[in-house]
Amino acid sequence: NGEVSVELALAYSLNVPAVNTLKKLSVFKMVTKLSDANFSQIENDKHKLGLSLSLGGCGVSLEEMVGLFSAFSTKGIFEKPHYLKKGTQNKNDALFVENDFSFPIISEESAYMISDILTKVERPDFPSDYHNSKNVPKISWKTGTSYGRRDAWSIGYNAHYTIGVWVGNFDGQSSEYLTGAQVATPLLFQLFGSVDYAATDEVIKQPTTLKQRLVCSETGKVPSKFCKTLLNDFYIPTISQSDKCQHLKKIFVNNIDKEENKISYCSFCLPKDNSAYQTEYFPNIKPELTAYYINRNLPLRNIPPHNPACTHIFKDKNFPQITSLFENREYILEDDSTQLLLECRTASDISSVFWYINNKFLKESKPNERVFFSPFEFDIIQNKKGQMKISCTDNKGRNTDIYIRLKKSY
Repeated sequence: NGEVSVELALAYSLNVPAVNTLKKLSVFKMVTKLSDANFSQIENDKHKLGLSLSLGGCGVSLEEMVGLFSAFSTKGIFEKPHYLKKGTQNKNDALFVENDFSFPIISEESAYMISDILTKVERPDFPSDYHNSKNVPKISWKTGTSYGRRDAWSIGYNAHYTIGVWVGNFDGQSSEYLTGAQVATPLLFQLFGSVDYAATDEVIKQPTTLKQRLVCSETGKVPSKFCKTLLNDFYIPTISQSDKCQHLKKIFVNNIDKEENKISYCSFCLPKDNSAYQTEYFPNIKPELTAYYINRNLPLRNIPPHNPACTHIFKDKNFPQITSLFENREYILEDDSTQLLLECRTASDISSVFWYINNKFLKESKPNERVFFSPFEFDIIQNKKGQMKISCTDNKGRNTDIYIRLKKSY
């Protein structure tokens, strides 16, 4: 989907942003929080869990999930759920009171922002038969559908109640009809509609410590002078990032009108004659987004190739990323004709890359070009460990090395 906002990623249940977020947070921190909130299976499996945790690759119960979601409506404070004795509505009559405890699991400001996003009805998991209904409850909610359509989830809450719905077969049998949006959420809305509210105010109130500011619509960051479209967004003073937007990058280019004849300069090779170059702004995007635009034939204004006469070796972080093979992974060769794929992502101002196998030159290619090679042409049999070094160097001299292991299956 290219670059998306947090709001869109959450509303549309996009997987890649969820995995990237957990990667930045760390699995350890997430598992620790969930263990503290009495997620028993996660506590038992804490040494085996990885990034798939963000997509449901773990064991949870309906009770655990409802208890966790309720913290969004209580200013981020998690409190262990209790069962009430029959015929009572008083928390003091709850069973297992000896295990009662509460602690902050998320900030009040963050809890409100998440709740605000989850109240939006312009999303794909909104049941189609509710669009024209006047009885849609004012709640925040999230749906979920497990792999293979074995479980349909929907959990919703407002200032007074949190309700969780699970629909599925007790034997784990899948069904094409088991989706959170079409099965669980309509039932969730009916349950909220049947609750007899004593309180009239169902809406979760915005904390006074949460403020709004103008941000660039491209990145959500504090605007720079080149940002054209601005919008209001929430931020937490002293917590939210305050760095300025960098979605465009100023580049020195030669003073030529034709795009195909343009080249870019760095500060080391910039011409002494000021009239020989000019400054222009180009998209400043990550290599994976460059590949996204190219693979879908979407328009993208690339930075012109760097001055071929420049002798400076660049040492910044925009080195090529090898994406087709992975460090320390073992690859099985089926026969002598087996070939491996070489593919990489580069910065947008790179015009070519150079591939090396075991320090031997293989081929020059364009960025994002797919290159195939036969491992048997590079004496892998002489290496007892079957180890092979793959190197990729861009035309700015930045290099990436990875080591893989090869094994014959015959």
